[in-house]
Amino acid sequence: MDLRVFWRIMGLVAALLSSPFAIAQYDNLVKDRYVVYFKEPKPGEAPIVIKADREANLRRETPVPFGQHSTGQDIGELERFLNLNGKILNILDAMNAISVEVPPEEAERLRAHPDVLFVEAVRIAYAGSSDIEQIWSLNRPNAESKNSELTLNGTYTLEVPSVDFLDSPGLYQDVVFERRESDEAWILRSVNVGIPINTLGTVEVIKTSEVPVQVFLKVSANISVCLDVGMYAAETNGNFFDVSLYYDPESIPPSGTACVDSVDPFTKTFPLQVYGLEAGEYTFSVNGKKPGSFVLLQDNVLPD
Repeated sequence: MDLRVFWRIMGLVAALLSSPFAIAQYDNLVKDRYVVYFKEPKPGEAPIVIKADREANLRRETPVPFGQHSTGQDIGELERFLNLNGKILNILDAMNAISVEVPPEEAERLRAHPDVLFVEAVRIAYAGSSDIEQIWSLNRPNAESKNSELTLNGTYTLEVPSVDFLDSPGLYQDVVFERRESDEAWILRSVNVGIPINTLGTVEVIKTSEVPVQVFLKVSANISVCLDVGMYAAETNGNFFDVSLYYDPESIPPSGTACVDSVDPFTKTFPLQVYGLEAGEYTFSVNGKKPGSFVLLQDNVLPD
């Protein structure tokens, strides 16, 4: 598995451990391993971590060498910029972070760096299947969880359709964990990192008239004939819906594969979870673009 994906998942595990739905069995610090998260740059300032253009990467004729950031950002230069007493293991552009191997005193120095938001120690987390299922059901109350199943070789498999991360709802998809019957540790076996569709055309709000109101977003756009539309995910922050619409990971061709320069139109309609919301104006964006809004004229609950 690509180490960049592994460290993103490890960051996710660390976030779970600090959440109200924490895995409450065991956690162990990984010696001298940390994830350093950076502040967002101020207007006019260059970012510390350069964001990868995943669409451009899909069109590459040759794959990005393993361990090299897909923008070509040089790890050595970043180490010198931070005057790092240690080494950068990976650049995690989706998290605006880096994973590093440094002694504890260097981690403390990084915490005081003016460009650093926070530094988090990497942990190995262990949990039984009931803990994983509880976290899944609490974070995805409207989704269907796939129970773990015991295979003939004495291994449990747990499949999670999607996991939100930071400001990217549904970023990790088709997550598969395995656990031996004699062990309590769940091991990450496979995961797809979602690639948002960046060729969005129009986003239409469809709102029903009956109470409680239902709200749908209808996205229309063009997409390469080589690609298919995948899953959507949405999370709320106050009166704001952050919506992500992804390519189907199974349709993404291997790096270096040629694709016909042609597009097909598509339409995707999906609901927003608005039941129980108070009256007021709500805003949304899809893949960080196409902002819009709608209004609930009254509290969106069943009439008395």
